[in-house]
Amino acid sequence: MSVTVRFRGVRSDRKIAAIKAVRSITNLGLKEAKDLVETSPEYSSAFGSFQINTASVPTFVRDINELRECCAAVEVQDHNVSESVVLLSQAAISAIKDQDFNLAKRIIDILAP
Repeated sequence: MSVTVRFRGVRSDRKIAAIKAVRSITNLGLKEAKDLVETSPEYSSAFGSFQINTASVPTFVRDINELRECCAAVEVQDHNVSESVVLLSQAAISAIKDQDFNLAKRIIDILAP
């Protein structure tokens, strides 16, 4: 699945959590992630596009949820919706099989907001 992530309005009391989430999603270094978070009063498109595979869906969902708690707005733009629905559905089924119902619910919330 290929997505573009953009965000704006990082809350000052949640800046460290936002930096951690950005680092995890993008694999940026600490300085680069800090600069990105601190210079995002408007939507930041600096995330760019990146690939997510089945194994990384749980981490991606966790990090996006964390970023949503830190920012005024987070936008995830999907480049291939049908591929993403299949990938997220597989990840939700896997989470249910592993009895990780919180993760399954978060993934389903992405599929049907």
